[in-house]
Amino acid sequence: MQPSVWNYLLGYVMIQVEGQGIERFVNLSLQNGIGIWGVRRKSRLTITAYVTLEDFYKLRPLVRKLHCKVHIVRKRGVPFALIRRRSRGVLLLGWILVLAALFVASRYVWFIDVEGCYQIEEAEVRRMLDDMSVKSGMARSGLAAADIGKQLKAMDGRIAWAGASVSGVVLKVEIVEAAEEPNSPKDTSPVSIYAAKDGVITEILALKGKPQVELGQAVQAGDLLINGDLRTEGAPGYMVHADGTVRAKVAYSFSVKAGPELTSLARTGRSSDYTEVWLFGRCIKSGAGEFQNYETELERESPINGLFLPLVIKSGKCYELQETAHTATETELRETVIIMADQKLSSIIPKNARILSKSSELTLQEDGSVVAVINVTTEEDIGEVRSITDSPLP
Repeated sequence: MQPSVWNYLLGYVMIQVEGQGIERFVNLSLQNGIGIWGVRRKSRLTITAYVTLEDFYKLRPLVRKLHCKVHIVRKRGVPFALIRRRSRGVLLLGWILVLAALFVASRYVWFIDVEGCYQIEEAEVRRMLDDMSVKSGMARSGLAAADIGKQLKAMDGRIAWAGASVSGVVLKVEIVEAAEEPNSPKDTSPVSIYAAKDGVITEILALKGKPQVELGQAVQAGDLLINGDLRTEGAPGYMVHADGTVRAKVAYSFSVKAGPELTSLARTGRSSDYTEVWLFGRCIKSGAGEFQNYETELERESPINGLFLPLVIKSGKCYELQETAHTATETELRETVIIMADQKLSSIIPKNARILSKSSELTLQEDGSVVAVINVTTEEDIGEVRSITDSPLP
């Protein structure tokens, strides 16, 4: 068992107990509500353990009754830290102010965690919490955690269950999204599926409607793939909501250019000191950001001395950055143009596409720039749904 934050604040000691009745000493301590932990046997007649400063003085009757010997091995916590620094009046005042600030801060909610969002955006849940006046910095005394879940559920029908709990300075909000109704009405309007881009058909799966293409067939954007209009001239028929998947090989070809100059962020020579305050692993005060563009270098990271609290002070240097242009080397341009090509490729190829082949050709131009020509072949779903009323009848 590890000492709690309050143990550190109130002080605790490591004791050594010697005598014939040390097992009974431990049992009677616990029976009398004395907080003792970390018990370790050093020998048959000797143990060490931890006890709070307040409970240490309650041990005297037990020690006399059991004829044991107890002495303090180690002292830990705020009271002892203050005693060691009693000659430093300013530091003592600082300790008092820190403890007071932590005490006051512990009475408020500073962070809100939202969990369970999949279909519902976390930002939507946070907006609903804002509408309920549940925000960072609100007093814990004014927080009705049990009502938050009920209100969230009432505000959004997609939420099947919601609950909230407070742990320290963190409000944890959990939601369970409602499952889609299995018998919910589906869109049955008549539609057909058309090609969204050029390609060569590799797979056809028509769940509803009549396929209009074959495997290996080349199609162009706008070609009919699965027809939902099953009417024929001179005969009765009907229209359906076409459903299915049509995959095809799709070829992409594009070029990107870099250079001859490149821009980069460089330090201007201006800098400033910064200090950040972290509580429970989160930044509650940041001193960085004096400059529009900057980077930081951490020089010191230290907890509040002697407290072992989750309060950490980080300090370092903040350096201003400015965009500068320079004539790049061929190596730099080749590295840059490859990155640019990958970024463009990610933006034009669907996430569910499977890349079958990829080739690139880099060429150094007369003006010193580098051009990359990229050729990629993918296999992907090319179908897009269109209303039959908006498409020509057969």
